[in-house]
Amino acid sequence: MELSERSSLNFVEGEGEVGVITSGVSYTYVKEFVSGVSILKLGFTAPLPEKKIADFVRGKKAVIVVEELEPYLEDAVLRISAQNGLGVPVYGKRSGNFPRQWEYSPEVLSGIATLVKVKDFKKPLQKADIVLPGRPPTLCAGCPHRGTFAATKRAVGSRDVVYCSDIGCYTLGVQAPFRTADFIICMGGGAGAAGGFAQSTDQLPIAFIGDSTFFHSGVQPLMSALFNGHKIKMVIMDNRTTAMTGHQPNPGTGRDFGGIKTDAIDIEKLVKGIGVRFVETVDPYDVKAMNKVMKEAIEFDGVAVVIAKRACPLELKRQKMLVCRRCEVDDGKCIRCYTCLKTIACPALFKDKDGSIEVDPVQCIGCGMCANVCPKGALEVKQ
Repeated sequence: MELSERSSLNFVEGEGEVGVITSGVSYTYVKEFVSGVSILKLGFTAPLPEKKIADFVRGKKAVIVVEELEPYLEDAVLRISAQNGLGVPVYGKRSGNFPRQWEYSPEVLSGIATLVKVKDFKKPLQKADIVLPGRPPTLCAGCPHRGTFAATKRAVGSRDVVYCSDIGCYTLGVQAPFRTADFIICMGGGAGAAGGFAQSTDQLPIAFIGDSTFFHSGVQPLMSALFNGHKIKMVIMDNRTTAMTGHQPNPGTGRDFGGIKTDAIDIEKLVKGIGVRFVETVDPYDVKAMNKVMKEAIEFDGVAVVIAKRACPLELKRQKMLVCRRCEVDDGKCIRCYTCLKTIACPALFKDKDGSIEVDPVQCIGCGMCANVCPKGALEVKQ
């Protein structure tokens, strides 16, 4: 609690008889479209800085809580106000000024236009005004998960497989051309459900799970599969970080901050230590090697674990450790079979107007996965 009270992430700015308490992206909407108010921006919300909130509310004409989803802050402000006998009216979702569902937008702020001055804003273009091309979410250029999915699909062949996915960047395996996510439940849910499929169906269950999620809730279902004789195949996608939520460290990377220094836990040793007999670590950038290991894992009569280990390029870039190369196309060798597009589907590769394969030098990092699958060696990695 004291740390929250002292944290520079919780700060007050602006002046006005009306106070706004906000956090997250809602703060940016308040900053851009609301004027003449005092703002308490909360960046450290668990635990809440209750004294700071009480001091902010005290003496205000009114307080508006701007937050997305459930009224977590609003309920806390109502409680803190009541406990301190402040008697300041609080407006938000409970008062009906803001909707409880969906994400916020500038239009949502019209709900407080009777309380404070809300700046005019241009309405977004309607569908009839401009037609934008479709842009579904996709794995980044150079993401090692591409090699993992491509190799797995090739290794599976015509087998009847159920792909048990999980929460992480690799959830995007649901997209074409991979189609490696038949369902997503919760962290560790894919690995747990894989055992159920192994027990109740003839399908081959392949569970994809990230390194962070494996430490969080993947070890137990793996032990359960061993204990119950469920012949699942688990692919631990070790990209050396918690990429989806902001590149936080995890037990597999170790830590050295906040006064705590710990060594990394070796995933391969951990998996072998609980009794898994088939354990292989492979670099997913080497799609051919990954494919070979996946075939062996699928054929293995028992629980098999493949650790696809390659650092997330965004994390390497953040640490200034990314060595960028580039891929080039030899038009004399390219037969336009489009294996690279169909297999790796990297956004740095595209088909030109004349049907030739081109490489976007802005996105390409020279990971070489496309070159690894080209049947004619038409793609080459250059320094």
